[in-house]
Amino acid sequence: MVERKKLVLDPAGYFLIRIRYGKIEVGFCEYKDMIWGKKNKVLKKKASKNPQEILDWIKKNKLYSRKDHYEYMKKELNKAKRCIASKKKYVQS
Repeated sequence: MVERKKLVLDPAGYFLIRIRYGKIEVGFCEYKDMIWGKKNKVLKKKASKNPQEILDWIKKNKLYSRKDHYEYMKKELNKAKRCIASKKKYVQS
């Protein structure tokens, strides 16, 4: 049986990730702007083919407060890059 980790939200906010026009697009949202069942309010956006460029942007703008959230973003952005290269659909975990 696989044990699942309990999800701990980053107080700084959350990210929406998608592939658009051959680039990885990341939107940053804050929980205070979240309305359940409605659209997310994207406060900042960054698009690039290079995951490291997006990670540097996240760090520079202090868009995370938990190291595990940053590590999750690293994993997801690299997954998105592989999806672009293999022409597979990307689904955020």
